[in-house]
Amino acid sequence: MRFLEYYIEKAENPEAKDILESYYNKKREHVETLIEIFQDEGAVLPVGFTQKDVEPGAPRLFDEMFDIMHLRMITAINMGLLTVHLIRPILLFQPN
Repeated sequence: MRFLEYYIEKAENPEAKDILESYYNKKREHVETLIEIFQDEGAVLPVGFTQKDVEPGAPRLFDEMFDIMHLRMITAINMGLLTVHLIRPILLFQPN
């Protein structure tokens, strides 16, 4: 999520910024749901990237097309991982 915050802050193209903000807002809802689940279960919240790990004042390295393509690749990876996690229980519990 931190990289998305950086991408959004540096975006100059309004269309690219809209795409990035839309994805960020959806993912933020998922993160908030996960935080609630962890807290309800009394589990320790994992520490991911924090604000200390990203320098918002750093200059851009790539243009917005890279940002969108990076986001697209992350989405494809997430869909693949979701598929694996949905199919795995089916494969594990098939009767012989």
